[in-house]
Amino acid sequence: MTRKEFMDTLAVKLSALSADERNSALRYYEEYFDECENEQAAIDALGSPAACAEQILKENGVASKPNIGFVYQNHNENIAGADSETKKKSSERFVIALLLGILTFPIWIAAFAVVFALIVAVIAINFALVVTSIACFVGAFIKVFSSVAAAGVMLGVSFIALGLVGLVTVPLARLFVKFIMWLARKVTGGLKSFMSGKEGA
Repeated sequence: MTRKEFMDTLAVKLSALSADERNSALRYYEEYFDECENEQAAIDALGSPAACAEQILKENGVASKPNIGFVYQNHNENIAGADSETKKKSSERFVIALLLGILTFPIWIAAFAVVFALIVAVIAINFALVVTSIACFVGAFIKVFSSVAAAGVMLGVSFIALGLVGLVTVPLARLFVKFIMWLARKVTGGLKSFMSGKEGA
């Protein structure tokens, strides 16, 4: 059961109350859910919406309609238990995440080293191709006075190197950057989902 289903069912079960009392009761539970870190743990601790509604109606007396301020007095124990359980689970997840981080530290270091090496390699290849293109282009103009064929070859190499930068290396670099950003989002999203106790998308 989700929070919305719980609140919708509770609203229906409290239809015997006046609008003000019903809205006050629902607002109380909405605020409680907002403060909880784990929605499912809160629902488990509170029990079924039917049971909650029955308790509220019983304490209200419906016919006499006592002060709504006293309606939730007997729910404090359940709410405190839900808060305690939520904090306990959050602490356990933090410890597990910390241990996993320590145990997998060598793997992360190796992965970052590989990523860094790939970034350096891409930059170096781009730089080498650009330098080669410029050098061959300048050399072609110098060589044209002694050998037109050699100048033509050097000019062709210059264009090929420049073409590799534009057609292959740059797109690959962009694709690599997008992959790194996607991986970072997945890792951080997974950690947040694990710490909050919710399933990742």
